[in-house]
Amino acid sequence: MKLLLLTILLLPSAFDIFAQQDTIEVNSKNLKINDIHFGNSTYIIYSKNGENKPAQRNTLVKVNVSKQNHNGREAIAINQVWEAADTTEHRAFSLLRANDLSTIQHDYWWKRTGQKISLDFEKRTANLEGKFNDTQKEKFMKDFNIATESGNFLNWHCDMVIFPLLPFKENAVFKIRFHDPGIKTPTNEIYTIIKSETLKGLGDEKIDCWVMEYALPKGMNGYQRYWIAKKTREFIKEEDKVNNFYRIKLRMIVSETDI
Repeated sequence: MKLLLLTILLLPSAFDIFAQQDTIEVNSKNLKINDIHFGNSTYIIYSKNGENKPAQRNTLVKVNVSKQNHNGREAIAINQVWEAADTTEHRAFSLLRANDLSTIQHDYWWKRTGQKISLDFEKRTANLEGKFNDTQKEKFMKDFNIATESGNFLNWHCDMVIFPLLPFKENAVFKIRFHDPGIKTPTNEIYTIIKSETLKGLGDEKIDCWVMEYALPKGMNGYQRYWIAKKTREFIKEEDKVNNFYRIKLRMIVSETDI
């Protein structure tokens, strides 16, 4: 009996740990869509073979977010251009509904694969150009058809635009239904607020940020972390770690030109 009473007395402390976390299923009702940043932003991406090793494989990412009219309704257009080693590596165009950020259209091209893909989620059509074998095409179309049938997902390729709109608060756990077009079918992904942290900007400016973490699959021994400015709702930094390999993404203070 004493052992049972001791067990009961200890249980609340375990429950308190779980109670501290608040799981939020992200949807159009709790996304802060009115806080979206329009205009240009630029990021530098680099990797390191160790925490204190020199940067390598630098990539410049240019992003433009603008309003568009789509069949008489307001939409949000996101253009991305990735440049490295005197060449363009990747281009992407995403058109999202302004009321819920669901995907209307998603077009992209990767130099490394030679694949150019255009997806229309309203008409449920896909145009594939470049290097595809029959097995790849069959899997791609199967995944795309599942995505168009489900409908209630956010575009994972637009994470730099979407993450700042999350309903942040201490100890929040976000359950986000994401779809990375052309990669896999929609899945429920978990992102957790692990802490607040202050980053230093120019002139020792202090940028108070939420730090959000995405746990990588078991066996990868790593994580993805994101720093979102609390005051301005800007995507400031990303750090990906797998074993002793790091990939860093940092927002630049100014952007060169329109894209």
